[in-house]
Amino acid sequence: MQRQDPLDILAIAFNSRVATCVDGVLTEFPTFEAYLETRGGTSFRSFGHLQQLLANVATFTALTSTGSIYTWGDARYELCLARKPSEEW
Repeated sequence: MQRQDPLDILAIAFNSRVATCVDGVLTEFPTFEAYLETRGGTSFRSFGHLQQLLANVATFTALTSTGSIYTWGDARYELCLARKPSEEW
């Protein structure tokens, strides 16, 4: 099956989860296959225009055009999630 919707941004984490941004709406899927089949996705509120969407082992980071940064993902990796920036990291 092939998706036909316009895709702005896509990121795939090492744990196989997929995050996409279409028209400013972030959606996370449990697998790439689920993304292709458009099933099982969880949509988040509109974040406006995203500049970047990054994935690592089990978390995602989104950077908006206004400079806001959003993080989400596996809570076992809490050092990657919603922490204050520091010189070390």
